[in-house]
Amino acid sequence: QQSIDQIQDMRIKNEEDSKRLNSLIDEISRLKASAAEGLDQSLLNQKAEIDENCKKLNDEMGQDRLRLEQLRTKSQNSATKHKTHSALIIIGIIFAVLGLAGTILSPFITLSLLPLGVVLLILGLGFKRISRKNQVATQIKALQEAIAKKQEKISSLSQQSEALSIQVNEQIAFTGSRRMLLEEKKQELLTGKEKLLEAKEALNEKSAVLLSLCNKFRVTEDISLAPQIILDIKELFEKQKEAQIHKNIAADSVGEIPLDQAVSRLDALRSNKELNNITPEQLDSAKDSLKAKTDEIGKVRGEIAALKTQLKTLTSGENTLPVIQRKLSHLNLSLASQKEFCDSLDIANLALEEAFIDLRQNYSSALEEKTSQLFAKLTDGLYKSVNISKNFDINVTANHSFGLKDWQYLSSGTTDQAYLSLRLGLACLIENEDETLPIFLDDVLAQYDDKRAEIALSVLKTHASVRQVIFFTCHSYFADMGKALGVEIKSIKE
Repeated sequence: QQSIDQIQDMRIKNEEDSKRLNSLIDEISRLKASAAEGLDQSLLNQKAEIDENCKKLNDEMGQDRLRLEQLRTKSQNSATKHKTHSALIIIGIIFAVLGLAGTILSPFITLSLLPLGVVLLILGLGFKRISRKNQVATQIKALQEAIAKKQEKISSLSQQSEALSIQVNEQIAFTGSRRMLLEEKKQELLTGKEKLLEAKEALNEKSAVLLSLCNKFRVTEDISLAPQIILDIKELFEKQKEAQIHKNIAADSVGEIPLDQAVSRLDALRSNKELNNITPEQLDSAKDSLKAKTDEIGKVRGEIAALKTQLKTLTSGENTLPVIQRKLSHLNLSLASQKEFCDSLDIANLALEEAFIDLRQNYSSALEEKTSQLFAKLTDGLYKSVNISKNFDINVTANHSFGLKDWQYLSSGTTDQAYLSLRLGLACLIENEDETLPIFLDDVLAQYDDKRAEIALSVLKTHASVRQVIFFTCHSYFADMGKALGVEIKSIKE
């Protein structure tokens, strides 16, 4: 039955795992389809087209600006350079000549033609081509307007290109995340398949064991018959119990006489003619009475057996009264000893608390002062003071700054420097004038950079001038630094 229950649980779990794997396969298919879509090619084409238009507009705008500079230069030159008009000059010369010639014919002709000729000559020499200048100005204005429109167009296209770039980048990121998720799901599916295969193998092994158990009772290849086989076995057990009861009854005595004698008496009673007149009701009543007496006898026998077992247990070697009394006495002594020990611990704990309070009152300021001095040396003057709580938490004050910094907000190297200072300061306070104590350090500079390590080794060397400092390390570069500082080096090899 236990094997059947286990197989049923394993089958349910395998079905759940199979459903989960099928769901995972569907999800992987969706991820593959999503990842296969990739980038939207239309966005790339649109962005490329916009970028090409921007490039063309920039090239055209560059040409327009060059043309604009040329027109501006031309306009400036026309402003400073006077243009002559040959027709006016010729006419002016003719009128001037006629005016001079008119002095021979008539003074009136000279007075009328000569001034007119001079005026025309002057106008011809100093004429500015106003129409040409106006045309250049019109071209400059048109170019400026065209350049402004192209700039607006380029700005609009640039914004569209940036928006498309954002969309493309989002698609790239989305596709990348989908591919990463797809790989994770594939790995999860592979692991799930391996576990499901192992579970199926375990199920097959368990099924083989169950089939072998079934074959001990009834040869079969169909494991689904196992529940029915169990029912058949239970029925046989009940029949066996019933047969055993009948056997016990048959082996027992009946009314203080052996069974064979009881059978003989029963046969004699059956042959007795007087008993033949007994009615069925009287016989049933006698049977009921016999059954009641038999049940009562069985109940009493069960109680006797239980009492015998209880008596045997009470009189065994482990549960006799003297043994129990000795155990109780031993437990009382142990309890008294443990109570005395606990009371002693309470007294010792109280004494330690008082001593600790006294120690903090007498040595707290001295410890902070000593630790601050060492910490300032280790940090090359970067920090000036250290405050130590009753739990030996450290707050430091940096030079050129206001306020305390908790050790949790310091770098790992600075924290190690602070606690090395505290450790050395405690060692100094424990010592007395007549006796110094050696200090053992095990790779306390592991978090230090080269500069910090060099400063720390120098401080330790100074500290070792009045006491022995033993520094263990597995890093050869600390040994090289120590040699440079004149520290004695001992190499321990296998």
